[in-house]
Amino acid sequence: MKREQHAWDPPQVSATPVRADGCSRCRLVSNEGQAYNIFLYRPDAPSPVTGYPTLFLLDADTDFLLVAETIRRLSRRPAATGVPPLVVAGIGFPEQERDLYRYFDLTEGPPAHDPFLRPHEARFGGASVFAQFLQTTVASYVASVVPIDPVKSVLFGHSLAGFFVLDRLTHEPRRYFGSIAISPSIWWNRAHLMAALPAIGAAGSLYAAIGEWEEELAPWQRTALASPRYTSIRHERRMVSNFRELGDRLTNSAAIFPALFETYPDEDHASVLAASLARALRFIFTKQRD
Repeated sequence: MKREQHAWDPPQVSATPVRADGCSRCRLVSNEGQAYNIFLYRPDAPSPVTGYPTLFLLDADTDFLLVAETIRRLSRRPAATGVPPLVVAGIGFPEQERDLYRYFDLTEGPPAHDPFLRPHEARFGGASVFAQFLQTTVASYVASVVPIDPVKSVLFGHSLAGFFVLDRLTHEPRRYFGSIAISPSIWWNRAHLMAALPAIGAAGSLYAAIGEWEEELAPWQRTALASPRYTSIRHERRMVSNFRELGDRLTNSAAIFPALFETYPDEDHASVLAASLARALRFIFTKQRD
């Protein structure tokens, strides 16, 4: 007997993976023998004579598609959005023990003070080597695949990767055309950033953003996340307070590079990345604070 099909019955079809146009993935191995996932987005717009600007995106395992698709949409009308066609070169950490590799590659040493992180469970201090890997191995690979402008590269990081972006700016202020630090973990080495960033003088442009609810529980979190330990972590790390103090120090310093620190209302550590992305890109490429 033939089964009667109702309007609400799901259609019997085969699903296939969705692939993003212009995107690819490969693996690169550093001189130290560490393998990384490399995600690449190439715009379909004609290349400028000098090559495309390039966004080097950290934590690409989680953020690549969001960033690539946002850039694809914005760069269709660069005169209207302020965002030109960009290459996105995403660097992803190994799937296994990802957090441990992040602690090593994104830091120059253990946190100055953090009672919630157990230093004996992680390794630290690989930031300089990782930065060199980005500037040589990754950049050379990208240049071999797509024409890029060597003087228009942007470094983008969120959370601990945002701290890495600020830290590298203090070490090599003119390395990148622009730096984007979203929800940077300034607490990792607050004293260093507070002293070094305002003192660097000339540098590439800097855009930094934080969510309003990164130091306190947001209203919608106060039931599900209201544990004493979780609340203590937020208070101890002072994400918003540190961010605003660093922004004020930079504004009142002798630094002569374009910089913008913005706090996003009703956003938290997870949501502020998507909320700030368009403004971050527009500021880096137009220097407009609107």
